[in-house]
Amino acid sequence: MPRKDTLTIGVVARPHGVRGELRVHLYDEDSLALDACKRVVLSRAGRPDEVRAVTRVRRVPEAYLMSLEGVADRDQADALRGVEVAVYRAELPPLAEGEFLIADLVGLRAEDTAGNHLGEVAEVQRTGAQDLALVVRGDEARLIPLVPELVVEVSDSRVVFDPPEDLPVERVRR
Repeated sequence: MPRKDTLTIGVVARPHGVRGELRVHLYDEDSLALDACKRVVLSRAGRPDEVRAVTRVRRVPEAYLMSLEGVADRDQADALRGVEVAVYRAELPPLAEGEFLIADLVGLRAEDTAGNHLGEVAEVQRTGAQDLALVVRGDEARLIPLVPELVVEVSDSRVVFDPPEDLPVERVRR
């Protein structure tokens, strides 16, 4: 069950060097979430989450290099390969007016500007060109680009889209 106080931002790709540094690949390559964090939450399937203090972090091309308290050599770093990395939401910089976290869209009720129920945001797909919200209602699904022209409003319970009228709707099996 996902935690509400954290935001999963990436995964440990591999060790870097011999002193326990980790190469972390972010799910959003433009994210600055690791820049100011003091601790991270490490998650592995079938094991309890582990909180570690960050002793050093720096951006490198296409990743971050991060040192954690208690990880002092390459073998300890290698044991963390594939572990998901999350940060505490309280340690993130505040969002500007009108900004939202993409991860927070999942589970929200989706409506159009007329108040019609389009479904729920089931997931966000990263395509490289733009993020897409997969909105599912019953056996219908549609992909709505997450661009300022189409995302009108985001609140704690809903997202309002202004989708084009010719936006395709696919049938899905559940």
